[in-house]
Amino acid sequence: GIDAVVSSQRPPPENLAAPSGRRVAGAVAAFVALYAFSALLATGLAPPTEALVLWPLALLLWKTNDPTLASFVAGAATAVGGPAIEVALLGGGGLFAEPFGHLYAYGRPD
Repeated sequence: GIDAVVSSQRPPPENLAAPSGRRVAGAVAAFVALYAFSALLATGLAPPTEALVLWPLALLLWKTNDPTLASFVAGAATAVGGPAIEVALLGGGGLFAEPFGHLYAYGRPD
């Protein structure tokens, strides 16, 4: 994968070569918190303002947990690719627009 390609050019520091379970759990918890925070921000902020708040936090998360080129490339690809795929599938009458819309037709909004 991309990690092997990028890491072959710039190997990670030795302390990151085999991360501990505690370090991985902390990184996952921080990511989940950032993800939840993004949902909270989306309820009241314009997208550019939301990005100005989230980008520095995401960079801090990267810097404190895995500051390697491979993780930056993978994170950037996810940050761009995830929303692009979501728009393709859900936005503008996409392939899976309103996947649960049929439930509303039967009077079941849940």
